[in-house]
Amino acid sequence: MAQLEKNSSGDYAPPVVAPQPPALVKKVPSAKKVVPKSYAPGRAGGGWDSADHTTHNQSSGSEGSCDSSDRLETVSVTDWSAEEQLVMEHLLLDNTTQFILLRPSQLKVFKQKCQNLNCEKVVDFINERLQSTEDYVVVRALLLMETFLFRNDAVSLDYIVTVCQNQLNHLVHSSSDQRIADKAEKIIRILETYSGHATILVPSDQSN
Repeated sequence: MAQLEKNSSGDYAPPVVAPQPPALVKKVPSAKKVVPKSYAPGRAGGGWDSADHTTHNQSSGSEGSCDSSDRLETVSVTDWSAEEQLVMEHLLLDNTTQFILLRPSQLKVFKQKCQNLNCEKVVDFINERLQSTEDYVVVRALLLMETFLFRNDAVSLDYIVTVCQNQLNHLVHSSSDQRIADKAEKIIRILETYSGHATILVPSDQSN
């Protein structure tokens, strides 16, 4: 048994043992996870590549996809509503569905407004209206088209031929109103004279 010591009062007391400091535990670093290399035939270094390189390639691919998406979002759709509105407002002037021709003053306003717009798109919209089942719409569309025949600065006659020749031929051979057929043929003859297309009018059996 441990030796007892006397205290100041003469009684015996157990010896005081100083507490021991806690044992230091050495921290062992965790082992680094080793990712096996991937094999890619035909690549330098025998085709073996590190995981870091693969991850970098995947990350670069993702960044490239994001860049492409950003570029697509910046593409804007061209608005041709002003060109279409110009055509429609002259086809529906006077709020009438009767066979009433456009006055010279109205055609002059049309030409002036066209100067600030894309005239080729205006021709496109005019050609669409040549397919109307309403005679008053068709004849006014022909009058609007006629304003371009002597204005090479607005749109080329070759462009008008390319866009409108089929519908003009259809009107010549198929319109129930002789006035429309005559106007369409007149426009064709002018185009044959002044454009690079010598023959535009086709025989009735070849028209669409």
